[in-house]
Amino acid sequence: MIMDIDYIKSLTGFLEDECEVFGEFVAINGIELKALVSTSPTTKNLQIAGYYKRKTQDVIIPSGKIVPEINHVVVYNGDNYYIKLVEEMLYQHGYRFSMELVR
Repeated sequence: MIMDIDYIKSLTGFLEDECEVFGEFVAINGIELKALVSTSPTTKNLQIAGYYKRKTQDVIIPSGKIVPEINHVVVYNGDNYYIKLVEEMLYQHGYRFSMELVR
C-alpha cells in the first residue's frame, strides 16, 4: 500500500513538472495555472463526426488547484472555452478535459 501512495505522489509530481516545463497558461474560472494543451485524435474524430461544432482542445492539469467541471469557463490564448468533457486520471493525480470554443 505504501508503494501505491509513493507511486501516486511521483505521478503527481511528474505531471506538475511536465506542466511547468511544457505547459501553457490557462485560467479556469479565474484560477490561472499551467496545463498541457493539445488536440487528440479522438477529439479530432468527434469534430469530424459533428459532436463538436467549434474549435475544441484537450487539456491535462495536475490535481490540487481546481477540480474542472462541465461548463466551467476556460480562458486560453485570449479565447473563451467551455469545458465539455472531464475525466479524472487513473490514480487521481490529474484531470483531462475537452473544451470547446465559445462563439
